[in-house]
Amino acid sequence: MKKTIITIVAIPILALILFGVIYQLRSSSVNNKAETELNLFLEEWKIPKEEVIDITKTDQKFLSESFLSWDFSVVKNITTQKDYESWKTIVQQEGKLLNGENLPNKNYLEDSKNCEIVYNLSISSKDTSSKEVTLHFNWGGNSTSDEEFIKEHFAYFPPADIYEKWKASQPKK
Repeated sequence: MKKTIITIVAIPILALILFGVIYQLRSSSVNNKAETELNLFLEEWKIPKEEVIDITKTDQKFLSESFLSWDFSVVKNITTQKDYESWKTIVQQEGKLLNGENLPNKNYLEDSKNCEIVYNLSISSKDTSSKEVTLHFNWGGNSTSDEEFIKEHFAYFPPADIYEKWKASQPKK
């Protein structure tokens, strides 16, 4: 009788542990593969590695509200040394952040993770084999697709082939 109760309790616990381990292994594998693809994308874009500043650690965002969903997007937010220096200059001159908020303090500008000129790269966990990277240009927290604005305000503009793919993926005005 005691062995039966232990078995009944142990099986669901072991199943949950096994599910958790499998989920973590898959998640880690997809994350590593996506990180590689995102870095290759930056190389194709010809942004020198020493210029890239990771603003956020590569992170996974679930695309479904279901806990059991395996569909998630791997996101990486970067800026560049040139964009960071440009942002600091603009904010110092204006005395306000690009999003219109007041500058919290002078030390705020010393942390590159606060930079508001951001390249947002993402790849869906289902698309890591197709290598389709989604790109967003963020200025002061707002995404922009205006080509002239991007060329004027961002240090790096994508090469023609990447730009054409990106432009085709943007909503029509």
